[in-house]
Amino acid sequence: PQLAKMNPACKYSIVDFYKDGGVPRLMENLQSMLETDVMTVTAHTLAENIRDHKYLYPATGLVNHTLDDPFGYTGGVAVLRGNLAPDTGITKPGAFDKSLHHFKGEAICFDSEEAAEEAILAGKVHDGHVVVIRYEGPKGGPGMREMYKAMKYLYGRGLSKTTALITDGRFSGTNNGCFVGHISPE
Repeated sequence: PQLAKMNPACKYSIVDFYKDGGVPRLMENLQSMLETDVMTVTAHTLAENIRDHKYLYPATGLVNHTLDDPFGYTGGVAVLRGNLAPDTGITKPGAFDKSLHHFKGEAICFDSEEAAEEAILAGKVHDGHVVVIRYEGPKGGPGMREMYKAMKYLYGRGLSKTTALITDGRFSGTNNGCFVGHISPE
C-alpha cells in the first residue's frame, strides 16, 4: 500500500510530509509490517523509538495515510515493456493524472533535448502530441542526460495533461506529466 504521497504526485510538499509526522509517522503506520524488535543506533528497539517519538504537529492524514486507508495499492514507479521499449522503459504513474494512463497521440520526434525544448517554447508542440526525444540515453547524451526541462516547459505551457513525452534519457523525482523515460535499447 502507498501510505505517503507528496509532490509531484500531489499538491503536498516535503514540508507537509514533515508536519504530518514525516518518517516517524510513516514507520508508526507501517509498524505491523516492520521488524520492530531490532536494536537501533539509539540503543533502543525500533518499537521503542516509534512509541517514544514526540511529534511537533498533530497528524493531519493528508500526506501520511494508514494501512487501513492507503492512497492506493500501486507504487509510484512502473516498468513498461513494448514495441518501443523491448528492454523496458520507466514511468511514474503516481505523478500524473489517471486520465493519462491511456494516451493516444501524434508523435513529434526530436534528436536532442535542446531541439525538443526549442519546439515546445516556440509553440510547435500542441495538445495530443507525443514528444519523442531520441539519442539522449547512455550512449547518445552522453551519459543519460536528465530530461526535466522539456517536462517543465510542457507543464508551464499548460500541456502536461494533454501531451506525452517519451525518451531514452532519464527523469528526476520532480517531474510530473505523462512520460516514459529510460527507454531501452537506446
